[in-house]
Amino acid sequence: MPPLWPWRRSLAAIGLDLPRQNGRAVAGPAGRELMAAAIVEGVAAAAARQPLLIGRQHAADHGVADRVDLEVADLADGSAGWSPRYDLVLLIECVHDFPRPVEVLRYARAAVRPGGTVLVVDERAAESFTAPGDETERFFAAASAIWCLPQGRVGPDPEPVGTLIRPAAMRDLARRAGYADAEILPIEHPAWRFYRLVP
Repeated sequence: MPPLWPWRRSLAAIGLDLPRQNGRAVAGPAGRELMAAAIVEGVAAAAARQPLLIGRQHAADHGVADRVDLEVADLADGSAGWSPRYDLVLLIECVHDFPRPVEVLRYARAAVRPGGTVLVVDERAAESFTAPGDETERFFAAASAIWCLPQGRVGPDPEPVGTLIRPAAMRDLARRAGYADAEILPIEHPAWRFYRLVP
């Protein structure tokens, strides 16, 4: 799958560049996403310990370890005190996996500073269900049944979404979390769709 990071240029082209100087970012949950946060000057929080170790190595490899702090944060922990302290909350290929995605998006909204950005990068499922679906849609459906939906059913009161997360579903989750909308950004990628959550 094509990597995410070259799409930073696409974000900048539409006026949504990521913070560079003294920025604070939270990224979750995979290691390559933490690398993206790690090359931001400031603080990055991750959702798991293994990506934290990978992120620290990436920070060292990119020569920014002296000005980047990496922390572990549970994006579903309501007691964590999600006060506005991040310039960027970056959720990549994970909202569809969360057992309670509305909670996570609500805490992300609380954690971002005024003028900051909540950016969701998730599966580029078709706008609506059709049968038979194309190869990508069939792959998403298989992955959802085998992996994504089962982990989305963990814990109390789960609300699993699954890999076939369509734009209408993302907008619904965002609005229930207190956002005005989930804006689809004009960035082309064969597997991912980029959403800016509008406060």
